[in-house]
Amino acid sequence: MKLLRIPALLLSALALAACEIPFSVENISEPALYVQYLASPGFGSKVMVAYASPAFSQEAAADALADMSNLSLRISLNGEPVLIPEEPQRTGNYMIFGPLAPLKAGGRLELGASLPGCPEVLARTEIPSPPAVESVTMTPEGDEEELLKVNVRLAGAPLEDSRFALRVIVRRTDRYSITLPDGTESEKEFSGTFYETPEQIASTADLASLDLDAFASVNYEEGGFIGRGGGGMLNLLTDKQFNGAEYSFHINRHDYHAGPEQEPEAGAKITHLGGETLYSVVLYSLSEEAYNFCKAAYLTNFNMLSNFGVTPPNFTYTNVKGGLGVVGALSGAVSGPITAPR
Repeated sequence: MKLLRIPALLLSALALAACEIPFSVENISEPALYVQYLASPGFGSKVMVAYASPAFSQEAAADALADMSNLSLRISLNGEPVLIPEEPQRTGNYMIFGPLAPLKAGGRLELGASLPGCPEVLARTEIPSPPAVESVTMTPEGDEEELLKVNVRLAGAPLEDSRFALRVIVRRTDRYSITLPDGTESEKEFSGTFYETPEQIASTADLASLDLDAFASVNYEEGGFIGRGGGGMLNLLTDKQFNGAEYSFHINRHDYHAGPEQEPEAGAKITHLGGETLYSVVLYSLSEEAYNFCKAAYLTNFNMLSNFGVTPPNFTYTNVKGGLGVVGALSGAVSGPITAPR
């Protein structure tokens, strides 16, 4: 089967056309609170609250110095209060609380916040249960075996309108023998961790097998979304991308050596003794709010059609009533570490 490779510009255009999320573009004419909280049962997440200055405000610089010490924050799970650290971290006009304790899957989460001079905000979400991953397998493909086909199998077909995110974590470890000019010998181990971007499997004979929505992705680190260029990518999926209980994708094999960050002493002899590459596949269940926010962030970052006047310049999504941002949840299931076969 031939792999179908489509330029990023065309993919962005098609993804925009296929998007079904109800976006809105609004002017910010009044001060507001920005909230970001991604609850999870797997780890403690942080709550970030920021003061958003009105667009085109002449007092924007003064607005940014709003007294965030008067912020009131409350969180509950199934009606029971969630403990919030009393001493948040202050960074400019941001207040960061946490990490909060991991929260139980299946719970109904509610967050409220208020600050004098801003509308009170309220947001709700449900914490999904982690996907029931039954198995993850890797098989080499192609003559040079540089491509790996990964198959993820769930315990059963996902329910309709299920939302997921996928990431692949690669950890490379190498061992070296180092002999210094004075004859001193030692062995050292070096390792590195990075993220591999999953690629869809599609046939040139069947364009319908390429799902355009799955090209949406967002930068993420445990605890929150971050700007472009940091963390690892989360690739968005829905139940529509699964073939029954299974989803398959491609990644590149990584056998690059991990070495020292600094050059060894001049004249030293270095011998590579061997190495190992381990892959971990993480599949997350996403709440509807987290998925929609991810999709909006992707379309905002890669909205090239706005240059031609085809679409609005920015897509926004928020479930924070009276404010901006997102209160969502995700639950991950980790498979691995896996050694890719030859």
